Amino acid sequence: MFNRVKLKIMNNNWFGFISTFFFFLFSFPVLTCQYCLLTLPAHFDTVYIHTKLCPKKPRTIQNLVFMCVVCEYGTKYSVCMKTHVRKHIGEKPYKCNICFYTSNDSSNMRRHYNIRHNQ
Repeated sequence: MFNRVKLKIMNNNWFGFISTFFFFLFSFPVLTCQYCLLTLPAHFDTVYIHTKLCPKKPRTIQNLVFMCVVCEYGTKYSVCMKTHVRKHIGEKPYKCNICFYTSNDSSNMRRHYNIRHNQ
């Protein structure tokens, strides 16, 4: 009888984990890696790390450390890949303090400020 109770508790916990996982997976936007076909949540850190660590990314050009999982873009600079990944997931962390403009790149924000608000 004890084993049945323990097994029932384990099954309930497992079901809770699986249902939570699928709720998370289908509640948020996802991206699929074009190289290994792994489905990734469209979260900046997850996608950025995968651009460097994907086991099936093409290794034809050795100096390209980062390969985009969505398109053909590749670079050896982490800053360039961070800006590029933000384009795919729609993250715009740079916000203008004066108006509602947002940008995925700090240089675009500086340009906006100098053109629109510099007096």
